[in-house]
Amino acid sequence: MAQIEVDLGSARLDGERERTAAEAARTELAKSLLRLEAMQRLEADLASPNMAYSQHVSW
Repeated sequence: MAQIEVDLGSARLDGERERTAAEAARTELAKSLLRLEAMQRLEADLASPNMAYSQHVSW
């Protein structure tokens, strides 16, 4: 019976560690997706004719 309790406690700790790791991975994924979306907007801005023109005009 004692071994079952030890195994149960170990399994609970493993489960908690896995949940924590999964949460961290989801957070990092969300951050990466936001950076990717921002990059796409920056690339679109750089490709637009107005942006290219404003880079060549000195104010």
